[in-house]
Formats: sequence, C-alpha cells, structure tokens
Amino acid sequence: MRNKDSMKLYYTTFESPLGWLLLVGKDGKLVELHRPKPSREEAISDVPPEAEESESGFGEIIELLRLYFQGKPVDFSRVPVELDGLGEFEKSVLIETMRIPYGSITSYGELAAIAGSPGAARAVGNAMRKNPLLIIVPCHRVLYSSGGIGGYSAGLNLKRKLLALEGVSI
Repeated sequence: MRNKDSMKLYYTTFESPLGWLLLVGKDGKLVELHRPKPSREEAISDVPPEAEESESGFGEIIELLRLYFQGKPVDFSRVPVELDGLGEFEKSVLIETMRIPYGSITSYGELAAIAGSPGAARAVGNAMRKNPLLIIVPCHRVLYSSGGIGGYSAGLNLKRKLLALEGVSI
C-alpha cells in the first residue's frame, strides 16, 4: 500500500533564462510544467490549491532543465510523467513526442503515423494543445509538413526561442 503522503501534489519553481517555470508533481512523477512567467509570484499563481511546496522529487528534472537551458542536448524521455486526464491517443502522441531528439524536428503528419494513426495530423495538433508538460514533452519540435512553424499553446515566440536554443532555425 502506498503512503498517503506520496499521493499529494507538490510543486517547486525554477528560474530559467526565459522566466520562472512552475513544476507540479505527484507520486514521484511530473504532472505539469507550466510556461515561463516573468516572476516567481506569477508562476506560483498557477499552483493547484491542494499542492504543497517541496523541492524533493524534482532534483533530477531541475538539473536536466539547467543543462537544457545551457544549450546542452538533454533527453527528457526518461523523466517519469503522469498524463492522467488525457485520452489514449493523446497519451500515445505525447509519449512519442518525448522521443523526438534534442535539436530535431518532425511534422504533425509524421508524428501521427508514428503514433499509429496516419492521416491524423490535426488530431496530433489537438493533443499538443493539451500538453501539460512544456519542454519535457517537446511539442515545440513539431512543425507543419511544409516546414511552417505550426502552432504552440505557449506562444509562437517561445516555440521559436526553444528551437533556436536547440540550434534549429526555421
């Protein structure tokens, strides 16, 4: 039986070169990674009311984010995540997205085929909009098949900055 405390939500913040990130975890898994905010106060305004502040459980993720923002190739695919509340297709798309290597890009259509639903590019885009784990699930690496930037729920400016950080020019 699991310890009741391990099921609680916990959070921490991380100051990145793009702003303050809010990380939310539960049961040893990352549940949310929010878009950067200008201040820590603005970042913590998104904290779920039942969450308690705690840095424990985020050590490896924080270190990976530090390396990432230093421009080092980081593989986030081993970060334990929880994608509850999403449908099976959405989960499979986001899991496949985690496998897109640092500095690489793919298209919505290619990702749909890899996720087992060729021709479902629009559905892939819809799954991306529900991504609760900015950067860890690197939706910024997914573009239109024409090479256009596509969309990004955290804003196209941020998508461009993340791609540039990884050495991808569009």
